Amino acid sequence: MTVHKRWLPRIGVSLLILALAESRAGQCQIKPDSSYRAPRPTRLFERKDVTHISFTDFEREYADSLHFDSVYGAADSQHVEFTPDGKSHPSPKGVMAWIEPEEGAWALEPKELAEGRVIARIKTEKTTPLGYGPRWTYWWVDRRGPPGKNEGWRSVFFSPGRTPVVSDLRYTTHPGYQWRQSIAKWGGSQWSSCDRAGCCTKE
Repeated sequence: MTVHKRWLPRIGVSLLILALAESRAGQCQIKPDSSYRAPRPTRLFERKDVTHISFTDFEREYADSLHFDSVYGAADSQHVEFTPDGKSHPSPKGVMAWIEPEEGAWALEPKELAEGRVIARIKTEKTTPLGYGPRWTYWWVDRRGPPGKNEGWRSVFFSPGRTPVVSDLRYTTHPGYQWRQSIAKWGGSQWSSCDRAGCCTKE
């Protein structure tokens, strides 16, 4: 087959565009770092109930060692309205709010989560009832609360300049399913994946 010379530049440009498109597509495939594992809290957390640990110690001893995913799809940002008891729902009347999952939370074992781990961090443009504000608040989950409808599962929120705030949590597990990465979002309420097959919802 004879290729006319006047088509050669067009063929060359087309191949170049295709190569660049494939390269860009590869860059957009977000994959979790399989080598990263969420670190265990230090021994300070074994000696004291987490609610008695100051924000400064919490951040220095544990939170500063964590990795959070800021990529939209894994993370979420929306206008969110917060009620006085801390419940939330997306609303155009609400404040801008960000939530980012801890990158290793998806691979936690249920017993690790029950011991206590940070699963996400949250901030808002203005201070909200749970203490969310322009600086990051850490969402800690454990199963050290009183027995009851939530079977001891609880949320503890660590915000700068405040004592830890304890709140209800709904923990749901999905047998036969396994997460491949951590995800957090504002839906009907605040939600995050929190172990290999579980998800946590702020009630």
